Amino acid sequence: QIDSLKESGEIMVDPIQGVTHQYLAFNCAEGAFADVRARKAVAHAIDKQIILEGALWGYGTVTNIPFPPSSPWYVEIPDYEYDPEKAKSLLAEAGLGDGIELDMPIPNWRPASTVAEIVQADLANVGINLRLVETEWATYWPEIYLKSQFEFTFMGYSARVDPDQPFYPRYHSTGVHNATRYSNARMDELLEQGRRVTDQAERKTIYDEVQQILVDELPWLWLYLPDVTNGWTPQATGFRQHPGYHFYITETTKEG
Repeated sequence: QIDSLKESGEIMVDPIQGVTHQYLAFNCAEGAFADVRARKAVAHAIDKQIILEGALWGYGTVTNIPFPPSSPWYVEIPDYEYDPEKAKSLLAEAGLGDGIELDMPIPNWRPASTVAEIVQADLANVGINLRLVETEWATYWPEIYLKSQFEFTFMGYSARVDPDQPFYPRYHSTGVHNATRYSNARMDELLEQGRRVTDQAERKTIYDEVQQILVDELPWLWLYLPDVTNGWTPQATGFRQHPGYHFYITETTKEG
C-alpha cells in the first residue's frame, strides 16, 4: 500500500527511521515466563523479520534494544538467532517440554493482532499454544497491562530522549510502570546511578550495561522500530517528519 502511494504521485510518502518501538512483554514474577529460559525460548522461536514484513510491510528496523543506531544511547548487542530447535531445548530445560497453553491479551490497535497472529504461529511450532484475547485499549492499559494481568503480551512505547525515561519506570523494581514485575538488584543500582551522574560518557557506560542486562534477562523482547510513514499532498512544501512521529509544519506552505 505504501509502495503504491509512492508510485502514484498523488500522495507524497517518504518513510524515515522511527524511534518508537514495539515489543513482547513477559510476566517475570509468576507463570511460565518467570523462568528466563522460557523467555529466551520465545526469543529463539520467533522470526522478527517476518513479523516486520507482516505487520508493517517491512517499513521498520528489527531491533533488540529501544534505540536506533542514530541515537547516542545505541549500543550494539548480538540478538538471539531464530532457532526453533534451540527454543525447544530451552523449554525442556525450563520444565515446559510437554508444551503449554496460555492466554495472550493484546490491545485493539494496529498492528497488535497481526503481530500476535505471527507470534502465535511461530510459538505453536515449539509447543507454546496461545489463545489471543483482544481487549479495548481503555481496559487493556489500566486493568491488564499495568496490573500485570498477563503472562505474555504485545505492546508499544513512544520515543524518549533520555534513557532514564524508558528504563527507570519500567525496570526498576519499584518503577511505576514495571508491569513485567522485573526485579534485579544490579539493575536498580545502575538506574539509580543514571539519575545521579551528569557526565554523559559515564551515563553511556551505565546505560550500555542496562541494555545488556535487558537483552540477557528479557523482561521485554524488542521486535522492531517502526518507520515514520506520513503522507502529504504534493502541493505542500516544507513539510518535515520527526522520528518520534511529531510534525514540523511551521515552515509548511501549500501551493494552489
